[in-house]
Amino acid sequence: MLYNSKFEVANVSLLGNRKVNQDRCAIFSYGDCALLLLSDGLGGHPRGEVAAQIFIDTGRTAFSDITKPISDPNAFFEEILQVSHQKILTFGRNHNPPINPKSTAVLALIQNGQVFWAHLGDSRLYLFRNNRIVMRTRDHSVVETMRYQNGEPLNPNIMRYRNLVTHCLGSSRHKPEIKTDNSMVLEPLDTLLLCTDGLWGQLSDEILETKIRTKGSLEYLAAELAQDAGRLAAPNSDNVTLIILRWLEGAFKEELPQPPRQKLILKDLTSDQNKAKKQAPKVDDPELLEALATLRSAIDELESSKKK
Repeated sequence: MLYNSKFEVANVSLLGNRKVNQDRCAIFSYGDCALLLLSDGLGGHPRGEVAAQIFIDTGRTAFSDITKPISDPNAFFEEILQVSHQKILTFGRNHNPPINPKSTAVLALIQNGQVFWAHLGDSRLYLFRNNRIVMRTRDHSVVETMRYQNGEPLNPNIMRYRNLVTHCLGSSRHKPEIKTDNSMVLEPLDTLLLCTDGLWGQLSDEILETKIRTKGSLEYLAAELAQDAGRLAAPNSDNVTLIILRWLEGAFKEELPQPPRQKLILKDLTSDQNKAKKQAPKVDDPELLEALATLRSAIDELESSKKK
């Protein structure tokens, strides 16, 4: 838990019903400047947790070495992501036998009353204002692409392919395509949420908006969000990881939360549940058009069989 006059921030990572936690998150700060990092190793590839950790370590080094406030946040993000990508590829090639670990990534930089962000994959960043979602990153996934193409709710049969990721760190076929020109001016009591799909896959936008209204320490709110997501998914809960930041500058004194006065004991409620059933692994598929065609063909065949 980090608390100062301008913001408070907390993070949680739960194992869920998995043998290994492939999620990673970190908070680095210098004065009123903070860097939030979150990553999720892709489950369909060996050592995804190493890929996720390489991203965190690369971000830590970059933030430590650069002058703050950071003059060019977009170039800063680009460097972290590209260097992480190359380090992950090198790690995989040097492994015996060679492997191809991969990871999602979310970065958020808070400085000078603004938030800058970038992401790869289906880990998300939300911005809540007046307890409503005013911005959410678009997942780099086949399902999200189809949703925006169709402009309407998707056939439930498609949602089983939610884990097909189109951009990530560590792909041996393509360098990550990064859109970094994202920023917003923060207003009093704005809330940022960075999270892996273990959280947003279980908690709808409506539930998140309701939870964000909770007053008090972010440490307790973060724990509640993670535990609720794990409980809903048990006994098949994925790793659940989140970072939540509340912007305090400009808020009235009576609106400001009080710093926590006692230590929070966080129990991973899902880790005691039955062993997880196998789920479709999250995989990276650069051949997006081919994947879309395959999905549509499978859905057409399914609907045809029901009519017979």
